[in-house]
Amino acid sequence: MNNNTPPLPRLLVGMAAEGGHRFEKIYADGAYSSDRNWIYLTRENGYGFVTGFKVNTRPVSNGCLARGLAAGLWCKTPYKVWTEATGYHLRWKSETGFSDFKEIFPETVTATSVRGMVLEVMARTEVFNAFKRGRAAIMKVTGNGVGVA
Repeated sequence: MNNNTPPLPRLLVGMAAEGGHRFEKIYADGAYSSDRNWIYLTRENGYGFVTGFKVNTRPVSNGCLARGLAAGLWCKTPYKVWTEATGYHLRWKSETGFSDFKEIFPETVTATSVRGMVLEVMARTEVFNAFKRGRAAIMKVTGNGVGVA
């Protein structure tokens, strides 16, 4: 990725927001803990952002107060306590969704334009969501154990 390429969270969160989706907190694995992502998500958009850090992380802000506070908590808190305190332990729910998605659809995209790629992934997502809604209605419960009315 060159410096002119927007970070992935900027693209994904931006597209979701443009589509009318709203969220208070974004969870991501440590691969997304860059300063650019922290600044975009927390300082520029006011989202909560929970992500792991590298083991050698120092509790500094790097231009983003939220990053500094989060890094400070990461550095002074045992991992298990940190995951509970931040809600990071809930990421398994989204990881399970991605795993289910990849069981149904291939990991490759056949479209050649960016617009086509986005449309292809969106179409797959709509089919996947319809499948999950149908499955939940048949079973009368979601994958998280939540009853369906």
